[in-house]
Amino acid sequence: MRRKPQGRLFIAGPRDVRHDRLTASALAFVLLLVFGPSSALGNGTSPPAVFAESDLIQVPLVSGETGTWILVDDRAQEIRRGRIETGVRSLLFSSLPPGGYFVLWGESTEAVRLDAPASANRLGFVVRPGAGPLPEDHFFAVNQPGLIEEAKAGRAGGDSDCAFAFAAMKSLGIRRFRTPFLPDPPRNSGDDYDWRALDRLERDASEAGVRFIAVLDVEPRLVLALPEAQKRVPTDKTARARALLRRYGFKLDEFSLCDELTPDLYARRLGDGLGRSQAGELLEGIASVGAALKVRSPQCVVSLGCLVVPAAADAATKNFLDASAGACDVLDYRADGTFADFVRTTEALDRLVERTGWMAKYRAVGCAGIAVGQSESIAAQRVQASETIRKLVWARSLGYRYFAAARLTDARFSSERGGLGAEKGTAFFDANRSPRLVAGAWAHAVVRLGGTAPVARLRFHGDRIEIHAFEREGETILVVWAPETMDRRAESAEPARADRRGVVSLLWPEEIGGEVYDPMGRRAGADRLRKKTGRERYFLADSEPAYLVLATPSETVSW
Repeated sequence: MRRKPQGRLFIAGPRDVRHDRLTASALAFVLLLVFGPSSALGNGTSPPAVFAESDLIQVPLVSGETGTWILVDDRAQEIRRGRIETGVRSLLFSSLPPGGYFVLWGESTEAVRLDAPASANRLGFVVRPGAGPLPEDHFFAVNQPGLIEEAKAGRAGGDSDCAFAFAAMKSLGIRRFRTPFLPDPPRNSGDDYDWRALDRLERDASEAGVRFIAVLDVEPRLVLALPEAQKRVPTDKTARARALLRRYGFKLDEFSLCDELTPDLYARRLGDGLGRSQAGELLEGIASVGAALKVRSPQCVVSLGCLVVPAAADAATKNFLDASAGACDVLDYRADGTFADFVRTTEALDRLVERTGWMAKYRAVGCAGIAVGQSESIAAQRVQASETIRKLVWARSLGYRYFAAARLTDARFSSERGGLGAEKGTAFFDANRSPRLVAGAWAHAVVRLGGTAPVARLRFHGDRIEIHAFEREGETILVVWAPETMDRRAESAEPARADRRGVVSLLWPEEIGGEVYDPMGRRAGADRLRKKTGRERYFLADSEPAYLVLATPSETVSW
């Protein structure tokens, strides 16, 4: 059954946009798609296809394409349909409500299914709630190690690609960017470090309002498979850290000592001479670089470095970690997979640091992967989005310093289709160079949770319904879901929607209404929130996280 059409559609001709019903000023849209140099509609610094609710949205078509096109939402429900006329190279949409959208053409328009794999004739974009800028909250971060390496090697294609990555982060509300931040060695004997790539990255990040979590990589470069003479490349890591602070000063205020630390790898080798040397060098580097940073910049924040948490907490690993605690302020760790995987990893970390110097430290997620399911179908992308938001909300409610998603943006582009998006295989864009739905869910989370403080984490009916409460300037935001249902969906290669639901009773002032939103920012149906008597309401919890927004302080809400 076809939905009632939403929004308005405009057709862009080969040279200009036909805007019979619009004034020129009304066409001042923010273009978030990337076009080739011959187009006047955008440039290489435009962010990816994440739009604000009031934007006019332009979707490019493949040159010479004709036939039928269809616009569907992230539930595979048809929104609009039409034909591609000769000479038309893009479609323009306006007044679309928040959510994820896909434009399909050719054979893909005959049947749109949630479980259909990605096709060459599918482009996606997301619309986030609100028209203004996203809240500035440094909790929302991204782990993107590749950009700086590409810039150093001269493969980033100039300033525009770097600027694109930071503009993409800004459009998604990302304020922290975790990446290796190390200068190249001197070009000639006696020269200073080569700062050119770092200077460019720092400038572009500053212009976008994004700050670095600078990974200093103090791990020893010791490769066991190489001959002894080739194993070490001497580097004075402490001197290099001091040089970074001298050059950038207050522009660098957060550091990660390791890129991705696997502590049990070092602990297992403590019994032999080579292992002891390797572990000792690492601990010495952590202590000396951490101390140097604090002497030069006492207010800076130092984390250990995206810990890969082992499943078992053996004594050797605990002792090794305990020895590194004094030099750091934050224990950050890797959190891949589903929400259930994340909880298991966190519980293993709790056991690992029990009765060590890390117990009183701040926590952070240094890298949160989103790989769930085996295809790029709409259904799989919805699961990816929900799993990521559940992990993010859980970390937020526990007061984590930041949550760094795994590569929500990428700076490497193909010239195919006018350079729309990134190369195949990256985490932000799918195989067809469209943003994943997780990008829209992320931007919506920033809108709802940016600037909030955690109030409570609650569970009802055992662990079948979970509620996380947050507060911001007289507003209470509850994020509610049914954990068991989502875990079962996420473990399947091609997840299907589950029908299990639960009901929780909530109370707040009778004169205050409530607004319910799904992960993508779409307003949910009236059946999700029902009034019982007076102050009491029933909230229907589904397998996907839902936001209940109340215009009242948390003191007036009870459960």
